[in-house]
Amino acid sequence: MTEQLYDQEYIRSIDTNSYRLPFPDATFDYVISCQVLEHVQDYSTVLAELARVTKKSGVGYHEFPSRYRLIEGHIYVPLASIIRYPLWLRFWAQLGIRNEYQQGLTAKETAKLNREYLTTRTNYLSKSAISRHAGAWFGECAYVEPVYVRHTRVGRKIASVPFAPLLRLYAYASSAFRSRVILLRSPRH
Repeated sequence: MTEQLYDQEYIRSIDTNSYRLPFPDATFDYVISCQVLEHVQDYSTVLAELARVTKKSGVGYHEFPSRYRLIEGHIYVPLASIIRYPLWLRFWAQLGIRNEYQQGLTAKETAKLNREYLTTRTNYLSKSAISRHAGAWFGECAYVEPVYVRHTRVGRKIASVPFAPLLRLYAYASSAFRSRVILLRSPRH
């Protein structure tokens, strides 16, 4: 009974053809996503939907991997978010780089699956491209990695060192090579 109520009340399917969220307009004060935006193929449609379900004074917080992350987090190939050439992917597969679903596959099979996954299921846009898309649907769009980093375990340790530029340097490196954090405010209804 509880499980059925939970499923019906809180978990709903999203139509993957239209990206339509199963909620009325202006439902949420806060919309949060973690490790989602790198999978969006149609940013304009997705951001329009996020704006639609966010209240006029609402806020969106979205954390996702940087386009320049040193190790692509799904297939574990270095720089695969920007270097998707079959030869590059085959090289790393030959070296034995595999995710948990690719154990036992040949290098050729792994490289083929990685190329297909990268081209059909990931979309690492630049910071400026994401900002352009978000600006069409939200009144304010800001990358807030320095604030985010300050509240991580490593960031707190760095902040305790009296040399303030060290935290700024860490925040810059983290946003460039690890994670992006974007804050969206006031949907344009």
